Amino acid sequence: MKTTNATTYRTLLQNLTRGSTRLNDWRIKTATGKQVSRPSDDPTAIRPILNARSQISASDRYVRTMDTAQDRLDNSEAYLFNVENVLTRVKELVIQAGNATYTPEDRALLANEIALRREELLDAANAKVDGKYLFAGYADNTKPFLANPAYPGTSSAPVIYAGDSRAVTLEIGPGALVETSIPGSELFMGQEDTDGDGVAEQVGIDIFSVLARIEEGLRANDPDAVNVEIDNVEEGANQVRKLHGLLGAVGQRLDTARVHMETLNIDMEEIRSRYEDIDLVEAISNMTMEENALKAAMQVSARVSQLSILDYF
Repeated sequence: MKTTNATTYRTLLQNLTRGSTRLNDWRIKTATGKQVSRPSDDPTAIRPILNARSQISASDRYVRTMDTAQDRLDNSEAYLFNVENVLTRVKELVIQAGNATYTPEDRALLANEIALRREELLDAANAKVDGKYLFAGYADNTKPFLANPAYPGTSSAPVIYAGDSRAVTLEIGPGALVETSIPGSELFMGQEDTDGDGVAEQVGIDIFSVLARIEEGLRANDPDAVNVEIDNVEEGANQVRKLHGLLGAVGQRLDTARVHMETLNIDMEEIRSRYEDIDLVEAISNMTMEENALKAAMQVSARVSQLSILDYF
């Protein structure tokens, strides 16, 4: 079969075009580091790549949530240590007040310190981090503890709670929820909604009331009235320690969940890379081969015809 010049030129042009396309593909793969840049590159790889990316994105989101939860726990624990120190000092003052040699003036001085400690306790209870109240439950934009205007007239409670009685819950994994806060009503006032009716019952110690009674007893120079509050102070301290311990357990759970999520992230990244990333050494080698092949094809084409077919490029 006789081959015409037009057919020869068309074949040469097609070969050069295919060579140029392959070279361009390898250049793109080398520049991006990806062997799959669009679905048509490898349709079978798209699904595992998308699944891996979705898992990685979800894992990153959970890790960020755990960071937020850990920050809240760390800040809460710092304030709880302070509260425990306050109660320890209050217990010391109560024992000290029982000294038979103390005068009314001595007990008035102790009362002044108790008043200061009560203010310190109130400051801790209304602690804020990043503009949010730590012990207000979900109502973290609301100042949770307020002076009771009815005290000491018609109420024996010096402080009222205006926050939410629920613990803040965050999702740290698929279906995994952790409580990252302690409602101030439970921590400082011993109130808890035990039957789920939305109304908190008194199940523990109202620490503010205990300190108020101690101060009143000291100012009245009544050591017996002060002494009976020792057990309440200790019980209040145990109430704080117990809830502090729960926060510590949550912290340990966060550590475990973080390790699991970071391991999962590494596994998913390996899967994604296996399907999507390119072997750069191999890519450069193939690109070089295509460059050499195209140069050779162009030289052959130039010899076959006096026409400058290379003008097409």
